[in-house]
Amino acid sequence: ARISRTTLANWIIYCSRNYFQPMYDYFHRELRKRSFAMADETRVQVLKEEDRRAQTQSFMWLFRSGEDGLSAIILYGYSPTRSGSHAKEFLEGYHGYLETDGYQGCNSLPDIKRCSCWAHIRRYFIDAVPKGKQHRLIWRMAAAASQTISARTRSVRLPSVGRTGCSVIL
Repeated sequence: ARISRTTLANWIIYCSRNYFQPMYDYFHRELRKRSFAMADETRVQVLKEEDRRAQTQSFMWLFRSGEDGLSAIILYGYSPTRSGSHAKEFLEGYHGYLETDGYQGCNSLPDIKRCSCWAHIRRYFIDAVPKGKQHRLIWRMAAAASQTISARTRSVRLPSVGRTGCSVIL
């Protein structure tokens, strides 16, 4: 007894609409209730997308809750462009801290305190040191960078965030 590809595809579509979408919507609502979230986007290539060339860049967004003692919520969302409107729409109703890689598209998000990701900031300092001299200069640069950043930012440790730390640009 073989099951046709059409039947299998219809089962997947039915399950995604009737079971997975309501579950995704529930976790989406729960994520927006949290006080700390993280967001990032990455390029993806989608082949055979309607009204778009195969070489066109699309984006997969990741939204994650912070470490607040509750179970982590990690959600993905697709967007045909990198427009900040996708993050704005996804986070509509969210009021809290948002840690990102510095993407300018998140600057217009209302009622959100932007945080910088230290891993992304660190990359700029490492890239600034010439190859072969990193072992000598990296500690001096890190100390100088830390003092400069500390002068312009305030380190925040939220009670509900636990060990996750971020810097809020003042």
